[in-house]
Amino acid sequence: MIFSLICENLLTPSNSIFRNAYKDKLIEVYVSGSSSQYINGSKQLTKPEYAFDQVDKVYDWCSNCGRSHDEHPWAIYSIKNRVMRIQGYYLKAGCCDDGAECCCFDNLYCCDCCLYSWSLQISNDNTTWKTVHKVEKDSEMRRCKEKIYKFSETYTTKYVRLIQDDTCPGDPPCIALNKIELLGVLDGDNGIVFEEQENEDDDVSIIGHISKNRVN
Repeated sequence: MIFSLICENLLTPSNSIFRNAYKDKLIEVYVSGSSSQYINGSKQLTKPEYAFDQVDKVYDWCSNCGRSHDEHPWAIYSIKNRVMRIQGYYLKAGCCDDGAECCCFDNLYCCDCCLYSWSLQISNDNTTWKTVHKVEKDSEMRRCKEKIYKFSETYTTKYVRLIQDDTCPGDPPCIALNKIELLGVLDGDNGIVFEEQENEDDDVSIIGHISKNRVN
């Protein structure tokens, strides 16, 4: 089931895990690698925290650009000494600083790095992963496109991994991510309750508008 709604109506201060954790510098992130992007006219190595630093912008985190389709770029997120209870997530595809190409491995090797096909996975040991949501061949998820995915149940986890399963046609393995947010709460939060929605039979994708965390 798919609903077209405004993302701001679903991302609130009480249910945005990264927004709350960023204020206290609790977000930990590990990535498969990073590549460069032209930002304000100069090529710069991008940083994973660009995807959650709570800044509205048109530049992004670019993953490593794979040389083989056997490679699957990823980013792993955790909250220091906390457990997450997640009920969905928000993604905003790379905006590419409004450039013609998005991410560059070197001076000659640049690509669009649209999300296209990916999985959101959870783990409590950072070793064994369970896929809780998968998207296949979504050619819309490029150039600042944003969507929210709401789960029909709550998942408790210490780690969350976003991993690309298949590449955008014509591109090498690569992720350009402007923003990611996890919907839910941290275990132990006081007075913060995720607003319950009626359970759907299936996970839903909710399309809309929004933007805006890392540890220093």
